[in-house]
Amino acid sequence: MEYYIAIIRGISAAIFAISLSFINIYFFERGYSMAYVGLITGISTVVGSAMRIPSGLFSDILGPSRVLVFGIFLRGFALTMIAVFMYYDFDLIWFFPLLLLNSAGFSFLITSSNSIISLYFTEFGLTRALSIVRVGINIGFSVGPLLGGFISEFSFPLLFLISGFLSFLLLSFVIKIKSRIDGKIVKSQKVGEKILFKDIFSPVLDTKFLILILFVFLGGVIISQFLNSLPVIAKAQNFSNRQIGFFFTQNGFFVIILQIPLVKFITKLFIKDDIKIGGEAINSNNINNKKISAVFFGLLLYVVSFNFFGFYQSFAWYSFCVFILTLGEIIFQTFSMDLAMNFSPKDRKGTYLGFFEFSEAIGWSVGKYFGGFVFDLFHHDPKKFWFIVSLPALPAFLIILVFRSLTNKTHKSRN
Repeated sequence: MEYYIAIIRGISAAIFAISLSFINIYFFERGYSMAYVGLITGISTVVGSAMRIPSGLFSDILGPSRVLVFGIFLRGFALTMIAVFMYYDFDLIWFFPLLLLNSAGFSFLITSSNSIISLYFTEFGLTRALSIVRVGINIGFSVGPLLGGFISEFSFPLLFLISGFLSFLLLSFVIKIKSRIDGKIVKSQKVGEKILFKDIFSPVLDTKFLILILFVFLGGVIISQFLNSLPVIAKAQNFSNRQIGFFFTQNGFFVIILQIPLVKFITKLFIKDDIKIGGEAINSNNINNKKISAVFFGLLLYVVSFNFFGFYQSFAWYSFCVFILTLGEIIFQTFSMDLAMNFSPKDRKGTYLGFFEFSEAIGWSVGKYFGGFVFDLFHHDPKKFWFIVSLPALPAFLIILVFRSLTNKTHKSRN
């Protein structure tokens, strides 16, 4: 099943990279104000992030496979209509509802697929599945821009038409495997458990999960600096666009190459002793403590790499820092999602994961503005810049230690 989800998420990532990563160029070439474009696309992104919460609830009520099918259909329809609007040269405002539909469809797709993974796998199998899916996603993001850049030279409408067509091909694939997904998941869910719309707020009433949500929010603020701040601070240090592009290519390449072996090494060395061969936990509390430590270490690698960026401004040094950052990304992203899935009740997987993903997305949005603000003040001093943008790690480290303490107390009280 993990390979099916990896294919779905990989193709979805490629669809985004093929078309939507070039949409700002289309509007720019049409002479629109980039502030106006940013407002339209920014609102659609925020709405899409907020849709993670109801999409999670719908996954719990209707079943994640149905929400997955609906999300892919919605996205395919939106991309196809964008192609039509481009062909007939519609005004920018007409694209707004289609961008909203695309963002909503993407949220349905992401949250439902994560719910499927969470319900389908347990303990050791879950970590492995997340690694395989992350490899699929990064392959999609690596291939997509190459195809998109080539096709966009000929026609933007064709670019989005192909993306819409790929979405509907993906939809037919998901419909074919839907029965396999449902067969396993029905056994995992609590049969007859009634889920109400008021349950959408249940994650924020869960003290431990609320702390985890706050942690991933701060993590999002920090992680976003790689995509949002590194290009501009590197440009300010006279790196070329080609060199900056290499850093992102390097990041994606090493995620593809190292994701599975690195997570397998960590799991085998530190966690596997607490898991039976059948994949069930002998000491689930000890396993969770080790995964919390892994998340802590992953975020620490981000902080170390950020501050290393400030020491030297050479291409080789930046490349070394990106490598350290990539290791942190693999560890942090994999085990933080693993924890969220483990601490989500079986009958509320979608709702809990929806809140978790929403919190991370908001962290990314806040990080974009935080990094921009700090850049305006300290772009001339890389050491100060990277030190300041890594400061949110301090409350994040404190929060994850509180989370670990609460987890231990809960385990002792049960015993």
